[in-house]
Order: sequence, then structure tokens, then C-alpha cells
Amino acid sequence: FRRGDPIYWACANWLKIAIWSARWICGVRWRIQGMDNLPTAADRRAGVILLSKHQSTWETFAYPALLSHPLAYVFKRELLYVPFFGWAMARMDMTHVDRGRR
Repeated sequence: FRRGDPIYWACANWLKIAIWSARWICGVRWRIQGMDNLPTAADRRAGVILLSKHQSTWETFAYPALLSHPLAYVFKRELLYVPFFGWAMARMDMTHVDRGRR
């Protein structure tokens, strides 16, 4: 997908609002460690593969909101059928995996 894709940045901004709303409305707090180990947006030569222990949806929402680089996700194909969320993922041309075909 393109670096300046307006759909991606619109989604990232919506996610910023969502995680800050979770803090304000529900009292959700978070602590992020290790951000100093990631290259900055100014260092365009560095690519990063960011893996996380997927324990909740929170990191999926937080990464685009907190990181200055555009991200590309590898996700299960079934998510394409979730209204709005899946449609946006399909529009951004990210990689999906059909887990039914083993």
C-alpha cells in the first residue's frame, strides 16, 4: 500500500481517538516499553518487522496510533467481512491468510 494512503491515516487518527476515549471513559491505562529501539520516521532506510504477543485487540489498535511509520498487517481472511473495519483493511491492500485452507 502507498505510504501516503489517506485511508490508512484516517484510520490511524480514528484509532488515536478510540484509545484516548478508552482511557477517559473506561480508565484504561497502558505502558509502552522499548519504543527507543525502533527507528524513527526520519530514518527511512530502516525496515522493521514488529511482532507482538497477541493477547488482545489493544495492540492492533495502538500500533497505527502510536507509530509514525505506516504499517502493513498480516491478518486472518475472516476479518475482511467485519463491517467498516474489514472494508478498510481490504482497501489498504494488506496481506490476509485463509486459515481454512490448510
